Amino acid sequence: MFEWDQRKSIELKKRHGFSFENVVLALEKEFLIIDSPNKARSQKAFLTFVGDYPVVVPFEFRKGKYRLITAWPDRRYK
Repeated sequence: MFEWDQRKSIELKKRHGFSFENVVLALEKEFLIIDSPNKARSQKAFLTFVGDYPVVVPFEFRKGKYRLITAWPDRRYK
């Protein structure tokens, strides 16, 4: 159901302290679909909580799977 670039997941872990694997676990519990804050691209994004912090996860739907593009903590949704 979800796919991502493993190198990007490692980068997220270094930068934000969570990986796409953590994001998927959070998405399996609870999420909303929102317009991506990046207005340059017409993408949707998941909004979920990793731990107690809101995380925005832009995605594209490709070949029947959600391709996770990136993720970042976003206190605007706290």
